[in-house]
Amino acid sequence: IYPVHGVLPSHLHALRYMVSEGYSPVLVSNCHLSQSDLEVLRRNSTTVIQRKNIGYDFGGYRAGMLFLEQIRASLTHVAVFNDSSWFPLPRSANWLSWAECQNVDFVGVLKHGSSDWYKSLSHKGQYPRLLRRHERTLHYCSYAFLLQNEALKSERLWLFWKKLRLSASRHRTIRNGERGLTKVVLKAKLRHRAFVSEDQLLRVMSAPKLQEHAEIKNMRMNGGWPSCSLPLVLWSEFAFPFMKKRLDPLLVEHS
Repeated sequence: IYPVHGVLPSHLHALRYMVSEGYSPVLVSNCHLSQSDLEVLRRNSTTVIQRKNIGYDFGGYRAGMLFLEQIRASLTHVAVFNDSSWFPLPRSANWLSWAECQNVDFVGVLKHGSSDWYKSLSHKGQYPRLLRRHERTLHYCSYAFLLQNEALKSERLWLFWKKLRLSASRHRTIRNGERGLTKVVLKAKLRHRAFVSEDQLLRVMSAPKLQEHAEIKNMRMNGGWPSCSLPLVLWSEFAFPFMKKRLDPLLVEHS
């Protein structure tokens, strides 16, 4: 988390959801916590780690994973989240429960590819160059994912966290962290799945009943990118439990 405005209700909402699903939260704060915030978080977490914001979310992920490495033999599931999304949303799917039931090793929520992925996938035969670029840049969104089964046994994956180079550059963090993680999952030949697949997104964007929806229109104007730009459509069509934060958290949290 990055609570520069202090601990918000959404932080506690997410933590209580994790606990209700049988998880023990290891909370990493990428900024210094006030004493009152620290006490609140300790009451809702197993461990609280404070660090400087180097490497953005992946710097925090790395700190948490290195902390967990000492007990890796006893781990069955490791769910990783950051506070860039509100979750779980009301009347949405229980993502943790669903993810645990998947017969795969790495479970994500959505994937990102090139900015014109909709054109490349909906007209595969017409745009081979765009399709190749899309396949080359395709990666899982990193704001939520679950490691289980072979992922927690993979030396390649644990080595990824140890060797991950942290950077103050957001671009490098995305390249080395978000895209790098997906590359490791693929190279390690781990089984993987997203909560909403690209095929499902294609069907939604082509559905006649949604052609006049403002989010669909905007998505088409942007070439179908990014995949998280359909918050209401994802929630209504798939009971999607995450919504990326777009506004100042203080304005939304207290509205």
